[in-house]
Amino acid sequence: MAITSLRRLSRTIHKSRWDRARQGLSIEEIAKQDNVQKETVDLSLRMVELFRLTCAPSELELRQIETMMVIADQDESALSRALNAHHNVYDSKGKKVGVEPDYTVQGEAMKEVTKRTEILIGKKNGGTGGGVNVNVQNNVGVLGRSVITFEDRLREIQQRRGLIPGEGASSPTADSEDPLDDAFSDENISN
Repeated sequence: MAITSLRRLSRTIHKSRWDRARQGLSIEEIAKQDNVQKETVDLSLRMVELFRLTCAPSELELRQIETMMVIADQDESALSRALNAHHNVYDSKGKKVGVEPDYTVQGEAMKEVTKRTEILIGKKNGGTGGGVNVNVQNNVGVLGRSVITFEDRLREIQQRRGLIPGEGASSPTADSEDPLDDAFSDENISN
């Protein structure tokens, strides 16, 4: 009980010294406040810095990744052995007759492979996993223009050709402003 209290106290003292140093107090001022030597305060600050470096989130993340890589190698090895599992076949006298695949172990291994594959690919039937959407138009157009569908393009072509009346359609019966029409009018021919 006393050892645990001393450990907590020492950690608290080291942390408080580090906090005061971060606030701008010098090592001499901290040593004077705690009635210790400068070397003791310096050692406390180094211990806290070392602790922070070894227990930083990035360091912990690297350790977890390293552990997962080691486990992944072992896991892959175990899964490979399970997929190739066989058992011996004996006759009634106890003599080994042959070797055949252990279908139950291989089946369980395949279930595990399937489960992992589903996790990587995504959930089936519209789950939370990422799926592939086929034939979906997600573009907004170039430079903020609106999306033009196939039907809009077809309608525009038909209007340009005069097949249907519309905004840009030029109908053959409309009055034209062609200057050649005036040259061949009835009035100019009789002159």
